[in-house]
Amino acid sequence: MRVAITGCIGSGKSTVLKMLQDMGYPCLSADEINRQLLQKKEVQDHICSILELTTFSIEEMKTKMFQSTEKKKEVEVYLHPLILDHINQHKTTGLQFVEVPLLFECGWQIYFDRTVVCVCDDRVAMERLTQKRNMDLQDAKQRLACQMPSEMKMKLADYVIYNNDSVFILEQLVKKLVIDLNEKME
Repeated sequence: MRVAITGCIGSGKSTVLKMLQDMGYPCLSADEINRQLLQKKEVQDHICSILELTTFSIEEMKTKMFQSTEKKKEVEVYLHPLILDHINQHKTTGLQFVEVPLLFECGWQIYFDRTVVCVCDDRVAMERLTQKRNMDLQDAKQRLACQMPSEMKMKLADYVIYNNDSVFILEQLVKKLVIDLNEKME
């Protein structure tokens, strides 16, 4: 059973994925696949042509993408099929988890058997982004604004994990999720 983990930035989906990986489940991250793709010269060159950059830089790419919805969409139209292709090449038997931050925005839920959304209060997300990731408050707000609201994701997901509390509580919720998913596989 292939399960997608999604949620807004700062919601804890990467932490959930790490917990699942530590439990021994096969896990993939769309963000990590994206990072690997961005190391490839042909991908860098293509993005430079879309964004009209003379040399490739991740920071410059992010800046340009968040300044122009049209350019952001062009880059996503190029990168997303590459990411999805990589995910589809790594299917396994049993439970497999894939972190896909923009799952519902891309319409990728159709490629998964179940979907899980991680949610937290905006205040908690902002705190995580500014304190743990050293993100500028304005940048954090801008990135959150570009994503589908958690309320909408919750309506579309099969499971919701509330992540406002401690790592211990989150771990208990993840264990409960795994038990339920394993029961559904039987």
